[in-house]
Amino acid sequence: MAILGIIVATVLPLAACSPSVNARPVADARSSVPHPNAYERSGRVGAVAVKLPSAAFPGPYPLVVALHSLYHSGDETEEGLDSLAATAGFAVAYPNGISESWNAGSCCGVASATRVDDVDWLRSLISDLEQRYPIDPRRVILVGLSNGGMMALRYACEHADEIAGVAVVAASLEVSDCHPSSPLDVVAVHGLLDQHVPYNGTAWSEPLQTPIASGPASLAPFRAVDGCPVPSQPDDSTPTGPDGLPATLPPAASRAQGVRAPVLPAGPTASAGTAPGATAPAGTAPAGTAATAAATTYTAVRKEATCAGSASVIEYLLPHADHGWPPTTGPAAFDTGAVIWRTLASARSAHAGPLI
Repeated sequence: MAILGIIVATVLPLAACSPSVNARPVADARSSVPHPNAYERSGRVGAVAVKLPSAAFPGPYPLVVALHSLYHSGDETEEGLDSLAATAGFAVAYPNGISESWNAGSCCGVASATRVDDVDWLRSLISDLEQRYPIDPRRVILVGLSNGGMMALRYACEHADEIAGVAVVAASLEVSDCHPSSPLDVVAVHGLLDQHVPYNGTAWSEPLQTPIASGPASLAPFRAVDGCPVPSQPDDSTPTGPDGLPATLPPAASRAQGVRAPVLPAGPTASAGTAPGATAPAGTAPAGTAATAAATTYTAVRKEATCAGSASVIEYLLPHADHGWPPTTGPAAFDTGAVIWRTLASARSAHAGPLI
């Protein structure tokens, strides 16, 4: 990107780094910090691409930490975030998990099997970035895809007070004990055709070797601490276009449903993929109903109930999307990065200094 600076974090002292003209570290930030810091002591200090805004944005910058999916690398979500970061003025870090995996609890891959402490490592990485660059510590956001989204949710369970918000795509909560320390903004994007991490959950996923929690169950701890009821009223669901903004259903479809918001068509995993004791999301309807016909007129359904405080928990359910980062063209098109940023750009945490 012409207006983004790129560096790779290393174990070398700050003076030895050679950032490009737009990667502007805080010159004296290290002078008061014991050396080496927690991130450098971790032994995992390579292959973290950090992209900073141009000089047009004076800083301090919000920081987005983008976590990749299983068996992929840190650059997986660059296409969806780089151009947005350039125009919105936030910094992005793209770390790599051990063996292309993150220990999100019961999932996934080598990181989970060997119990890698990814939570503390990410915490030390964020602290390192806050010390090196003009990062606003109250505006740190985790964005994760699939296994990366699971990791983001686990981090939020353990350090909610230190981040402003979390956005997850095609992900589920894979820890059984989740008690966020404070309310925070959460955005979840999920395709209803997803059979890899089904929205309705599954008692056992053979590829991932773990049960998969449903979307509602995954968000329950965050709704609880935020004082958010489960979206169940007609006004809690709004059809949207690819930009995440409200869409208008044809009058016939609206009359057929009898409510302002659409009834979601069930995905193929809605029954077979539901874990014992789990229920389908409110508003689910069988295929072949008026809702199915109406589904062709919108890209997503935004589900949100008003929380007791200032935080929010928002879902975007995509009737035509499969597993993965939604495409930017076609019937399942959804501008995921822009929707996430529009929702979380104003989010703030109580955190006001380096984490470690």
